[in-house]
Amino acid sequence: MDNTKEKPYRIVVLGGDLCIIFQKIVTGKSWLIKRFIDDNYEYGEIMRVTYFGESYFTYIQYAESFLLVYAITSDETFRRIQEIYEEIRRVKNKELNRIVIVLAGNQCDLVEQRVVSKEQGQALAEQWTKEGVTTVFFETSGKERINNRECFFEIVRQLRKKREENKDEEDEFEEIVEKPKKRSKWTKWWERTNEKVTKALTKKEENDENDEQKKVDEDVNEKEEKKKWMKWWKDRNEKEKQEMIEKFEQLSRHDFGKWLLNQSEWKYVVKNENIPAICFAIDAYIHFHSDDVLKNQKEEKEEKEEKEVWNAYVIVDERKKLIKLNVVTFEELFRQVHNCLEWKDVQKMINENLKLEFANMKDSIIESDEAVMKEFESKEPIFKIILTPFQQPIILGKTKTIKNALVIMIAISEYDDNSKWKNLKNVKEKDITNFKQLFEQELNYKIVCNPSPKMAKGDVQDFMDQLVIDFKLRKNAYDYDGLIMIICGHGENENMLVASDGKYISIDEMRTSFNCYKMESFKDLPKIFIIDACRGENIPKAHEIVKRGNDTSYGHNDDGFLTIWSTTKGHQVADLSLLSECMKNIITSKYKSGYPFKQMLQEIRTKIRDNKSSEWYCVESQDTTDYDIIFQQRKSV
Repeated sequence: MDNTKEKPYRIVVLGGDLCIIFQKIVTGKSWLIKRFIDDNYEYGEIMRVTYFGESYFTYIQYAESFLLVYAITSDETFRRIQEIYEEIRRVKNKELNRIVIVLAGNQCDLVEQRVVSKEQGQALAEQWTKEGVTTVFFETSGKERINNRECFFEIVRQLRKKREENKDEEDEFEEIVEKPKKRSKWTKWWERTNEKVTKALTKKEENDENDEQKKVDEDVNEKEEKKKWMKWWKDRNEKEKQEMIEKFEQLSRHDFGKWLLNQSEWKYVVKNENIPAICFAIDAYIHFHSDDVLKNQKEEKEEKEEKEVWNAYVIVDERKKLIKLNVVTFEELFRQVHNCLEWKDVQKMINENLKLEFANMKDSIIESDEAVMKEFESKEPIFKIILTPFQQPIILGKTKTIKNALVIMIAISEYDDNSKWKNLKNVKEKDITNFKQLFEQELNYKIVCNPSPKMAKGDVQDFMDQLVIDFKLRKNAYDYDGLIMIICGHGENENMLVASDGKYISIDEMRTSFNCYKMESFKDLPKIFIIDACRGENIPKAHEIVKRGNDTSYGHNDDGFLTIWSTTKGHQVADLSLLSECMKNIITSKYKSGYPFKQMLQEIRTKIRDNKSSEWYCVESQDTTDYDIIFQQRKSV
């Protein structure tokens, strides 16, 4: 042996290829080798070895370097390559410092399909190096010639370094090379092993090719057989076809075949192996013929329906629209009427929890096919849409209905000393608008509001005194059946309203002026006070609301008052108009169905808590009534 020649490098290429049900995932390691050998990407013969068995173990045992390949498009191959690394560590346990690994993330040209990042591959290589195995990382592509040579050259460079470091040491492989007897023994064993693997793979490939060709031939023969007997069937006259179809549908396939071979007039023509093709031809004819019949029936039905159309009219919110019914049924009427609805009608149904009903011009509800047919006894009948609540509210105990309330609103939004009391923009622009839309426009109640955004303490007192005189409240000359007072502005401790000049007005005293002693005419009437003002200096913080036990109730000595505060004692409230906005929306959507106000109040609280700024509000009510309150719209005289 010529010792001046460089010894061959024993490189084993392993990949994380695997098979998942009906899907084979490959890493492309074979193409890397082929590119390196002959710079060719066409299909060629490359010897492969199985991952399991004696040969796999042997290649790892006698290799001094490894090219481990995974696909960047499959995290399964990345996981599998780590399992292969663990197997290498187990087999080469005593020689880890002598081996070299190049970790290759192949198919890096498939950028859009990448699932394993470059950083993951680099990190894995660094981890193996820290574990004592020299590892270098590349991302490669056999198809695009990216690092397909560099990864092999790097193995050689690293192996040369290893050999230089260990040139004075002996290993198992050097003994095989230097000692002819051992070399002869193991060389022959190696050749026999490779020969067995190659023959086994070659035989398997030949068998696979033969099986594939056999399957192709069978498919061709089957197609020719079907084609032949389809033509035979086509040549039969209608009487013959009808006879065979009757037997085909009456008998099992086995008995039908026996009938053809033994009793039919074609028993001398048909053979047993022809039966499947004949059954196929008859089945196809029946299926095709059935489709034609169904198509004709459908066309006839559609043509008939086009001729029979019933016209009617529907009135939706004073809009009269023509509808056309294909059949006179309640379902068809329901469908056509829904097509007449506009988006605003749908929104109203959602917001107010309403259901849609039909009525004739005599206001009789239409609910059945019979009722619809009766209406069509007259030419082009007219239907009306009626929107009614899905569920009537549950009312417990006594109630009082407000049909003609006096609404008093004191809204102070501008202050003399803005360094201490900032102007309240939303009181002026939103609160007044929201409450007027609710009580004046929707419920048609009489509402009185201070005309100026500025009110000194004296102005507030004059405003209240003048109200009593102008509206003859001491005698209730206008027959008001309820009082609603709304106060918006800055507030202070002890239930104080801050006037524009910075002076305090007692809200409790304003409320007392309407109690049963000072305003006897309102003694038995519901009185609602809505106060949206601060009640102290504490700034509230958001927290998770946990209900436990019964709600705490607050009260004072006067009867007939329901007082609603936007926050609790000692706390500030923000200028966000949440109370007026939620109160307007909830009452507007609920009052027509007879919903009690105290139940609405619970929904108002919930609506405010759902808002992102809800930490500034904690609606508190003080109730001295022994009844619930129902709002009704005042009828104009």
